[in-house]
Amino acid sequence: MNDILKSFGKLILTRRLWLILYLVKALTAAVFILPFYLVADSYLSSSLYSQRLLNDWDLSVLIEMFGNHIELVPVFLLFGLTAAIVFLMITQFLNGGIYYLAVSGKLSPVNWSEFWKECGCNFKAHLKITAMMIAVYLVLLVAGLIFVNLIG
Repeated sequence: MNDILKSFGKLILTRRLWLILYLVKALTAAVFILPFYLVADSYLSSSLYSQRLLNDWDLSVLIEMFGNHIELVPVFLLFGLTAAIVFLMITQFLNGGIYYLAVSGKLSPVNWSEFWKECGCNFKAHLKITAMMIAVYLVLLVAGLIFVNLIG
């Protein structure tokens, strides 16, 4: 229990780092979701249920939009894929600095120039690990689908 409290204490010492990481991820998400929301709002403005759908924002919004405007499907898929790739790059870049701080123990005070330097130095390694894990997950997904079809 003492080790857990020590680790929590280290987390509290780096609250500025976590705040910056949270703001970067929230800003990135907002930048990507805002165009999607504006396009969806403009295409659904003629719907009888548009205000209720956009207030609740559930799967029925996408079903109605893509059912009535089939030309939007490839646009939104490409946009979603692009957003996912950019978000993946940003998070892998930041992970390099985060892992360095965690392993080195230099959590308080955070040396920001060293943090950003390590983000850049470890970026390629983190991308390799991510690519390898995506390949493993895809293989496991296909194997799981085949297994489910065999027993089902």
